[in-house]
Amino acid sequence: MVGDFDGNGQLDSQGKAKKIGSKTLLWTRSLLYCAAMVFLVALFSIGFFASFWAESYDFSELFGTFVTALLAMLLGVLAFVPLIGYLSRPLKEINWVLGQALEGKLDARTNMEGNDLCSSIGKGLDGILSDMQQLRAMEDRITNDVIHELRSPLSAAQATLEGMIDGVLAVDRVRLLTLNHEIIRLSKLVNDQLDLTRLESGRTRLQRYTVNLAQMAEDMVSTYQLMVEDAGLFIECHTEPNVTVMGDVNLLSRALANLLSNATRYTLPGGRIIVTVYSEDAQAKITVADTGVGIKDEHLDKIFSRFWRADYGRSRESGGLGLGLAMVKEIVSRHGGTIDVESTVDKGSAFKITLPLVASF
Repeated sequence: MVGDFDGNGQLDSQGKAKKIGSKTLLWTRSLLYCAAMVFLVALFSIGFFASFWAESYDFSELFGTFVTALLAMLLGVLAFVPLIGYLSRPLKEINWVLGQALEGKLDARTNMEGNDLCSSIGKGLDGILSDMQQLRAMEDRITNDVIHELRSPLSAAQATLEGMIDGVLAVDRVRLLTLNHEIIRLSKLVNDQLDLTRLESGRTRLQRYTVNLAQMAEDMVSTYQLMVEDAGLFIECHTEPNVTVMGDVNLLSRALANLLSNATRYTLPGGRIIVTVYSEDAQAKITVADTGVGIKDEHLDKIFSRFWRADYGRSRESGGLGLGLAMVKEIVSRHGGTIDVESTVDKGSAFKITLPLVASF
């Protein structure tokens, strides 16, 4: 339905366009009504003065005056009509773009420039349609990604359950644990997807406080130390004191946790993970380096994309969802920072987060 509200209480794309179109149509009608009123007032004035002048002038002279005034008014109207057409041209352009938007064609633009009222409305409309187009593209991409990720595990789980129902497969603890593991993995995928979407759309509000990155890193390393050691790895943490930023400690901790999980997942037993926190050039730096399998050069520009994995099978087996690095990049970006990576195949990778120090934030 046109003008429906979505789940967040916001008008959908067609509703927004229709609302703006109604205001534009009302403005155009008001302008035409004003012109008609001016025309009627002019006719009334001529009639009034004609009756007044009839007392002092003869009829022939009055008739000549009336004809002259009428001709002058008609010439004025003829000159006024093209002027109205010229002045209403921007409104027609805006109305056309709104009609295109109502049909779902969000690539239509007014391309207006200038500082007048119509140009400001046109530029504002172009901005709204650009944002709506980007949101639609993001929604399509997210939908396709989620469908791609859910199809295979859901099909596998369905086949296993049908086999158990038909008596082809035994209902034993191993198969039940496998199904439970897949359900947990899919639940995490959906939750991570929702969290990432909220971050990208700006719906997640950052709770900004002063964060001591050194303390945060040491706490995270302590939390992950047992898991890392169980994987047969060694972990080190080197921190410079009093490296502080203004940010959301929960989100920053999550970003560091994702990097530690990735390092653990892609480092072979006997390897090493090194976390370093320091300041440089009014910037806070966090690096997570490992001696793992590394990343090929042609893959470095893709690793922060949703669901991208260089080794699909290995990351699936180890529980990777392909959302961790995308989440890290979005969190860092929301904090006004950047993330870079250097990697050599069979030697390891180093991810570096750069954030503004609290003094320069």
